[in-house]
Amino acid sequence: MNRSSHLLLLFSCAAALCVTASAQVRPATSVTGAVTDSTGSFLPGVNIKVKNDETGGVRGTTTNESGRYAVQALRPGKYTITATMPNFKTAVV
Repeated sequence: MNRSSHLLLLFSCAAALCVTASAQVRPATSVTGAVTDSTGSFLPGVNIKVKNDETGGVRGTTTNESGRYAVQALRPGKYTITATMPNFKTAVV
């Protein structure tokens, strides 16, 4: 391999690293919360759906044993959050 081939290979690898690094640096946010019933008791096992109002993309999770949830690595934007559980009224925020 001659000197110009080494330089081209080095440049290609450096360019690939720059593209990879820039692709990994994008803003992200999260939605966290807790679900309670009308008495203030925390509810485990509630299905949570977080919908991006711009893209229509939906991410979901379930509340933990303390009634808390977290959906992470979301693009910044406006979201609609829906909580559902059998025998309870659906809540939309």
